[in-house]
Amino acid sequence: ALMHAERTGRLCKEVVTIPATQQALVAGDYFNAANKALTTVFLGLDHYAWLRAIKVLKGEPLPVILKALKVITIAWFVDLVREVVSFVKWNSTAKKDDEAVAKERKDRMW
Repeated sequence: ALMHAERTGRLCKEVVTIPATQQALVAGDYFNAANKALTTVFLGLDHYAWLRAIKVLKGEPLPVILKALKVITIAWFVDLVREVVSFVKWNSTAKKDDEAVAKERKDRMW
């Protein structure tokens, strides 16, 4: 009973991700928007599995839990891709800045 009471604290956590998804779409950050949307789906599936586990809904929770784990794994992968793309952009900018600083030092030397 205590385990189920603890999980009630997760109810409606996905509501916060809905406006964040919209803001990411407006900003053009499609990786972040996909991550937020997949997180919302995961939380919905988690609630559905929980309702099955406490016998409010009929059926076994395990198939739903497995689907939820697949969804959150995809969300983590999308986030990983977003971070890699961000790092590559940052690294190329840092190289350009380093080249500009080196050129400026060379020009000052001569």
